[in-house]
Amino acid sequence: MLGLSLIHAGFLAAGLAVAIPIVIHLLFRQRSRLVPIGSLRFLKQIVKEHQRRRRVRQWLLLALRMLAIGLLVLLFARPYWNDSARRGLQQEIVLLVDRSASLQARGESKATLFTEALQKAREELRRINENAIVHLALCDSTAVEERGVDTLDQATVSNAATDFGLALGWAGDRLATSDRAERQIVLYTDLQQSGLPRGRVPPLPDGIELQIKALGGGIVRNASLESAEAVHTELRPDRQVVVRAVVRNQGPAALQQVRLTCELTGPAGPVTSESRVDLPPQGRVVVELPFPLRDDGVYHGVVHLDSDDDLSVDNRRFLAFTARHPDRVLLVDGQEGRSAYANETYFLDTALRLTTEETENRLQIGRAHV
Repeated sequence: MLGLSLIHAGFLAAGLAVAIPIVIHLLFRQRSRLVPIGSLRFLKQIVKEHQRRRRVRQWLLLALRMLAIGLLVLLFARPYWNDSARRGLQQEIVLLVDRSASLQARGESKATLFTEALQKAREELRRINENAIVHLALCDSTAVEERGVDTLDQATVSNAATDFGLALGWAGDRLATSDRAERQIVLYTDLQQSGLPRGRVPPLPDGIELQIKALGGGIVRNASLESAEAVHTELRPDRQVVVRAVVRNQGPAALQQVRLTCELTGPAGPVTSESRVDLPPQGRVVVELPFPLRDDGVYHGVVHLDSDDDLSVDNRRFLAFTARHPDRVLLVDGQEGRSAYANETYFLDTALRLTTEETENRLQIGRAHV
């Protein structure tokens, strides 16, 4: 710890020897004597002045004797100034930098939150003494990656989510076996609620201090694509293929006329469809983008939300699907019954019509009786 320490603290018991000067002072102090003389008028004044000066000298002499003994005891105890904590000899620190996808959002400085986290980590590294043990790691929901201090400039943000339990568990394991007195975890994150584990968070080992450096905190302007999928993928003359997208406004302010574009590439080349949408605060809107497709085959592409917001990583969704014309089935009934239930093809006809939502209208069933 920072402060004054002693190599031989047991010698402080010898400090009781300061009582020796006190005993000597009490034993050998001068005592007044009665002297009978004739006139005392001028003698009393001289005796008082002499007694005052002598008392001052005696107290000074007592203080010097006690100070000499105290210094002698302190000399044998060998004091020294312990500044190992300041030099970092008692410190071991884990710096965790959240690299999840939400750190791509821009803060008040217009830089990404991940850039701000790296800058704050560099500032913390400059404050830490060179004798301290430092572990630097990037964390998200997939893994915790320990990095060297000299590789911090090459760090990049990922597209994964946040997992505080994984990150803190890794840091706790690193510090659990440390024999240093000061153990600390510093976490730089934007505090996404989704990063909390569903179960109980295991506690950190005793003696470990946790500091959370929150990033961001301002009003976030963000529109996101929650999902994009193709529906009605059968090619029919009376209906178009539709790409259905769910758009959500994550911010507290309404967004007007946000452009949503879907670009597909198929057997006949690229096709595009777009729409404009108004997003209420904290609201969700379902948008359908039609495509007049005519060729069977595999179509793939991307749905893009053209919104200049603070987080652009959630403005795109990729999709792929197969579009095809309905299958045609001709049922030939060799002997027509008296009712529909008595037809020879009744059960096969019923089975073909028990289709799911995905295969609905894929079959065009014709009937013939011979």
